[in-house]
Amino acid sequence: MDSTFVRRTAQANKCVPMCLLLGVQHTADQSRSIAGCLVEDNKFSISVHYRNVPDEDSKKKLETIVDNALADSRHKNLVKRNGKMVWEIRPNFEWHKGSALRYILKEVFQPAEEAPLFPLYVGDDITDEDAFTEIRKLNYGIGVFVRPDDQHRATNAQYTLRSPDEVLSFLSRLSRL
Repeated sequence: MDSTFVRRTAQANKCVPMCLLLGVQHTADQSRSIAGCLVEDNKFSISVHYRNVPDEDSKKKLETIVDNALADSRHKNLVKRNGKMVWEIRPNFEWHKGSALRYILKEVFQPAEEAPLFPLYVGDDITDEDAFTEIRKLNYGIGVFVRPDDQHRATNAQYTLRSPDEVLSFLSRLSRL
C-alpha cells in the first residue's frame, strides 16, 4: 500500500474526533434553529448542506456558525471548502477527490501495461475540480463537468454535459461501443 496514503489516513484519523466535535457539538446544535440545514457526518469530514435553507439571511447565519467553529483553536487542522450548496469541513492537507482518484488508479487497479485503465470522471461540483485536475496531470483519461447552460464557470474538465439526462445518454452510447 502507498505509504503516502497510509500517512494521510493516519492524519485524517487524528482529525476524526475534531470533526465529530465540530459536527455534533457545535455546528449541528447551533444550526438546528435554521430551517433546511442538514449537517452530515462523513467520518473524515463534515458536510453542511444549505440547499434547502429558505433565505439569504439564514444562509449567512449558518456560514457564521461554521466559520466560528473553525476559528476555535481546537479545530485549527480543519478547513472549509465550498461545494455546490454545501460547505465541506475537512482536514487541512491533501485529502480530496483528486488524491482519491490517484490512489484508486495506483493502488486499487494497478493497470497492466497491455490493458491500461482509462479513467472517466463525471462530476457536477466544485469539489470535483481536484479530480479533473488530477486527470490532466496524469495526461490520460477524461473529465466531464455536468452543468446547466446557465452555469458558466471555468473548469479543468475536458468536456461538459448539461444535465444528468445527458450523462445517462452519453454513458449509454459509450457502453455500446
